[in-house]
Amino acid sequence: MSRRLKKNVSWEGKGLHSGSECRVTLSPYKEFSLSLNGICTSIKELRFEGSSRGSDLITPDGSKVRTVEHLMSAIGGLGLWETNIEVEGVEFPAIDGCSETFSRTLFASSEECEAVKPLELYSPIYCQGAGGAFISAVPSEKLSITYVIKYQNDLIGTMLYDYNDADCELYINEISRARTFALEKDIEQLLRNGMALGGSLDNAILVGESEIMTNGSLRYRDEFVRHKVLDLIGDLALVGMPVCARITAIRAGHIPHLQLIEKLRRLS
Repeated sequence: MSRRLKKNVSWEGKGLHSGSECRVTLSPYKEFSLSLNGICTSIKELRFEGSSRGSDLITPDGSKVRTVEHLMSAIGGLGLWETNIEVEGVEFPAIDGCSETFSRTLFASSEECEAVKPLELYSPIYCQGAGGAFISAVPSEKLSITYVIKYQNDLIGTMLYDYNDADCELYINEISRARTFALEKDIEQLLRNGMALGGSLDNAILVGESEIMTNGSLRYRDEFVRHKVLDLIGDLALVGMPVCARITAIRAGHIPHLQLIEKLRRLS
């Protein structure tokens, strides 16, 4: 599944963590790349780093673009592998706290094209992290993901979701609408660390000990684990091409995701 943009598409708004104004413009290009400060670099050649709160890209001159996973998820979920992302600012705009707006606009602005050759695995890859985090990728004819989360907060608890990459409609309707979330008990510390400055109940779900706070209700009973799948699809896009693998993630997050991406990149 691959698509190609027919025209430029732009968004602007506050970054989820920095709270600063930023803008991104996607345009048709010969490869999957990012432009910042006048320098265009292939996604495959960019360095990356992550924390429990997001994934960042680092350009050749040392500049950092924060919280790239939601837009990257839309790109990976739709198969827009011949796209340049031009960035103005330090972060991708948060928009709706998921990838629905990105995905629906990009789908309407693109068309099907010849499939890009995927990365294929010939042996399993495993990564383990702190707190029982585990992620693996084994050879498969297409991308599929099984994701398990477990939180001490009873309003989230343990959730499992199976995703099988089939078509854009499935991604848009079942994954792209799942919003980012945070525990209420963590907010004060996040703000002290200069994070979540652009977050609000319009673009995130806040989970307290006894209630879930957001504008509107949950979009899915298991919205929390679906958002983790969204994040993983965005992090997988940092490989720079489609990935054919059966991925299992247990209590993972951006750090284990990126450990896996590092190993996958070595195979590309």
